[in-house]
Amino acid sequence: MLKLMDDYVVAIDTDSLYIRMDDFCEQRLGKEVWKSKTDKEKVNIIDEISECINDYINEKVYNTVQLEMYNSTVEDFRIKFAKEKIAKSGLFIAKKMYSVRCLWIEGDYVDKISTTGLTIVRGDSSEAIRYRLKDIMYMIMNDLPEKDIQSKISKYKKELQGVNPEELAANIGVSHINKWLSKDDKAIKRTPWHVKGAINYRHLLETLKLEDKYEEITEGMKVKVVYIKANPYNMETISFYKWPKEFEEVIQVDKEKMIEKFFLNKVGILLEPMNKLYMISLESEEALDLFFS
Repeated sequence: MLKLMDDYVVAIDTDSLYIRMDDFCEQRLGKEVWKSKTDKEKVNIIDEISECINDYINEKVYNTVQLEMYNSTVEDFRIKFAKEKIAKSGLFIAKKMYSVRCLWIEGDYVDKISTTGLTIVRGDSSEAIRYRLKDIMYMIMNDLPEKDIQSKISKYKKELQGVNPEELAANIGVSHINKWLSKDDKAIKRTPWHVKGAINYRHLLETLKLEDKYEEITEGMKVKVVYIKANPYNMETISFYKWPKEFEEVIQVDKEKMIEKFFLNKVGILLEPMNKLYMISLESEEALDLFFS
């Protein structure tokens, strides 16, 4: 018997909503029958059901809301709902932040990831981290085994330790540098990390007498930014256009912090809704013990 009190609405986003159809179809067709269907067969069944839902909702919106509540018979402004996507899986992080694996979009059979408001992979993400984050997200959305996802996270952590500063750095545009300068040309409190890095870059070039060898960071320039380890200059970040090899004699990129902040923390955003944050910190062998214990 169908559980009429079950809430099948997964998420609501302004003028649309996502409805969980898997349990509904299992109850109506039988769990084993539903599971035996191919993805395309499931899409076709859901497509038919959605037509019934659309007809019911549109009738109610017109007759109950428009005619009875607003006493309006204007057909030109009649609100109609229609199906847009049928998805196999979804990852809902927060309001207006989600990603779904679509099998059907507006009449076409597809197999693609559709993302809304989820800025895990941004344009300012580092070159080395960007595609790795996308890969982890696709693995999660395609429901691959946990041990495979955890193993890939561990693999990427190790790989990122070996990349150069240009590949690991975040990419951010710098502006209003002078606004954040004190009278003695030092960064004032609350200076954004990338602007502070640009100021530090200038000072380090001057200190090492490299001004004529490397391009100066100017207003509006897109720069690369990294955190650096404790150093004699008390600098926490450094921005650059091209990494000066001479810097390596006096400062070190804090790769651990970069990996944690821009890779692991963002992977954590994907894993947290599933209560699987442990996959970030454990090595592959430790994770396997959890799965088989």
